[in-house]
Amino acid sequence: MVISYAGGECFKVSQGDLTIAFNPPAKDSKLASSKFGADIALVRGFGGATEYGGTKTINTIYSVAVEGMNLCFLGALGSAELPASAKQELDDIGVLFLPVGGKEVLDHAAAYKLAVGLGPKVIIPMHYDAGSLKAFLKEAGAEGTKAEERLTIKKKDLDGKEAEVVVLQA
Repeated sequence: MVISYAGGECFKVSQGDLTIAFNPPAKDSKLASSKFGADIALVRGFGGATEYGGTKTINTIYSVAVEGMNLCFLGALGSAELPASAKQELDDIGVLFLPVGGKEVLDHAAAYKLAVGLGPKVIIPMHYDAGSLKAFLKEAGAEGTKAEERLTIKKKDLDGKEAEVVVLQA
């Protein structure tokens, strides 16, 4: 599986001929549109109330199993309090896509605390600027982490990992 970051909260996850796009920006978004096609196969979504840009809205958390690994995408999560339906179902998370930018989404401290509680093998921060990423890496004890172009990972690579932070370039 290959995971690439397209900025904001947009990720491309590829496995063979299958491509999954997590949260590509809308046409009217301030963020650049994604430059790739995708076979959308999102399952086990959990909706919860949030506030984004001063507007009350619904955030969807996705859990997808790919190659025997559970990928959990938290979206634009603004509260560390997960919906009850999500709490019951999110377990054995291989890769956690975690918003860490503050303002409309979780700040670095709340994001890391939530991540530790969920117990993922790998954490990929998203929805951040340089300052909030630096603060998150410090909170996670991962200050020396360098951004990578993409993450190529197999289930066996998760063995022995515990909340390892991987930063992907947008």
